[in-house]
Parts: sequence; C-alpha cells; structure tokens
Amino acid sequence: HATLATAHILFERFLNKSSVDELFFETKKAGELRVSKCDEQGRLQLDFPCGNPQPITLSPDIVREIKSKLNITQQIQAIQLCERTKKLLL
Repeated sequence: HATLATAHILFERFLNKSSVDELFFETKKAGELRVSKCDEQGRLQLDFPCGNPQPITLSPDIVREIKSKLNITQQIQAIQLCERTKKLLL
C-alpha cells in the first residue's frame, strides 16, 4: 500500500530521531488514514476508516440480478450499504 510505503520512508529517513510515532494522511477517496509505529523493529500499522455500513432492502429483481452477475448460488443473508465508501456489502 502506498500509504504504508510513504510512512516507512518518512519514519526511517526523516523522523528517525523524532518522538513522532503517528502520521496522518489525507486522501481523496478514503479520507484520513493513520499510520502508527507498532514497535522498535519498524513494524507499522495502517488504520482504515470504518465505513459504518447500514442494512438496506433491495427489490427481489435487483437481488436476483446481483446473484446472477456474481454467480452466487446461496441465499444472501444480509445486504448493507456504506454511504461514505459507496460499497454494497452482501
């Protein structure tokens, strides 16, 4: 992930003698992403923002079409939409 790679370079080359252990990146699609140092071995953690998906109801015709296009043969247990990310979760 480009954000992790950028954080690694910043921590290793520019902030290696600093007490900074978190970086925040503002992105167009995902919003704010935070990268934190995990330990002294240089491992980093990237926190993705939670999208807060909400249950939605789709017409049976739309559900049938989705299942057909995605080759889903099992019953869909739940359908949720994340308005922030525009992702449909099945």
